[in-house]
Amino acid sequence: MILSFSQMFVFFIPLAIIAAKFLKIQGILYAIVVSFFMIIEFLPTEWTIESGITYSSMGVFYATIVGLIAGLGVGKITEYYTGTGTKPVMSIVKQSVTGPA
Repeated sequence: MILSFSQMFVFFIPLAIIAAKFLKIQGILYAIVVSFFMIIEFLPTEWTIESGITYSSMGVFYATIVGLIAGLGVGKITEYYTGTGTKPVMSIVKQSVTGPA
């Protein structure tokens, strides 16, 4: 039996939400699951452009995962260096107590 996109969406998304809450990674896991089903549903399995390069829907999915992980990394690093109460910010606060140089 082949499930339609809407049937897969209704079945797998609640499972992804439950797993994400359990693992405390709700946003990224939800984005990966939704991306997978959207890419599989809306892109052909393979296609070739005029220059002869062949692309696949799974290649697009892997690129999406890499992009999500890279974005998460950039966000975490930015939060560490600019977030209130983090070590780098507290170091600047400590140095600023005595006033200007």
